[in-house]
This record gives sequence, C-alpha cells and structure tokens, in this order.
Amino acid sequence: MHRRTLLVVAPGPPDFDRHAGSRRLYAWLQILSAEYEIAFYMLRPRLDAEAHRYAQALRALGIRIQRHHAMALEHLASQIDHGVLFEFFHTAERLLPSLRLLRPDLPMAVSCADLHYVREARAAVYAERPRAARAKVRRTRRRELGVYRRADLVVTVTEADRRILTRAVSDAATAVVPSTFPVAQEAPAFAQRIPRSVLFVGGFRHPPNVDAMLFFLLPGRATPHPANAARRASEYRGRRAAA
Repeated sequence: MHRRTLLVVAPGPPDFDRHAGSRRLYAWLQILSAEYEIAFYMLRPRLDAEAHRYAQALRALGIRIQRHHAMALEHLASQIDHGVLFEFFHTAERLLPSLRLLRPDLPMAVSCADLHYVREARAAVYAERPRAARAKVRRTRRRELGVYRRADLVVTVTEADRRILTRAVSDAATAVVPSTFPVAQEAPAFAQRIPRSVLFVGGFRHPPNVDAMLFFLLPGRATPHPANAARRASEYRGRRAAA
C-alpha cells in the first residue's frame, strides 16, 4: 500500500528529553510516521555530538533526515505528495517562499508553539531598555504574522493563542493541538518526596523558563528582569553541577 509523503522542516532533530517543544514535535512524528513516509529537513548543516542520538531516534521511526542544502531541498520537494509542516515561524520564514515556488500545489502548515511576539511583549514590560524591547516586539510581530498570512494552516498549542492570532489575522486557518505527555503508571508516594522541594523541567534557551526559575530562586522578587536571566540561570546550573 502506497503511503503518502510528508515533509517536516525544523531547526534540527527534536531533543525530546530536554525541551517541551521538542517533546511535542517528537510525539507528532511518532504519530505521523505510522501513517506517512516522512522526510525530515533540518536547517542545521551538520549534526553535533549531542544531536546524533536524537537523529537516531527519528531514523528508528523510519524517518529520512536531510541536512540543509539548496539542491537537497529542491530534490525533496519533488518527492512530497501530501504537504509540508514547519516547526516555528522563523523556520517557515526561511523556506516557505522557496517551497511555494517549487511546489505551489502543496498545503503548508506552521506549528508556532507559542506566539513569539506576544511573549516578547509581556517581557518588554520588565525590560531594562523598554523602547528597544518594544521595537523588537514590533519587528517580530510583523515577521511572524507575515509568515502566518502565507501559510495554509497555523497550529497553536492553546486556544488563547489561537484567539489572539485570529484577531490579528482574521482569515487565518487555525487548529489547536495541545502538547501531550505520557502519564506515569507509578509515582513515588508523598512520604518519599523531598520536603519543600520543586522539580522544574524546562530548557533555559526559552526565556520564560528562566524567569520561572528566578521566581523560585529569588524570594520576594516576583518580576525578574529577563536581561539578567541567562546569567543567573547559568550560575544556578553551575551551583547544581558542583553540588
């Protein structure tokens, strides 16, 4: 039985045990690979040492991985007969126009994870240079919404993001697909847990995660400054590594 082919474009193989967004994409690929042949096109020109095990996890699903190269993209585009899924707006910003020229017949969807300009706007309130932060928000909004206007479908994680998007781009076709995680069948009893402890799972490349850690690490400071977030998070990780 012929299986249709789907092209997935992302920055790199999803590091699913480190970032929630990567876990979400990997879960999608697990589901989609049962139905479609998947060609995974990554923007990274090469795999570093850490990425090899994530690439192997995709290959175990039968997914073909192609590194970024203009000729490779043109060749892949000729093989796709179902559609294209972009992970993040900035990925689609780079390649959606080219793929439109190569294959105007293919539907193209963008998974936005969250609305970047909305997140930046919330952080701008606490920025040390608010005018520069607000200018960045305007640039991101213009770029991001420009991509969504060109897409055939935009997938958000939450209904709240979908509503904000449709107010900004009224004719956008949207869908909400929340993140899903396997439910543990067994968990430690309450008595086995460390008293007064917090387990935080998240990547520090995502600024709101750094802010969340600062909220717990700095008592009485409910509005941490994002400008100091990366340095303080690095110090925190250093203390944990030395412990």
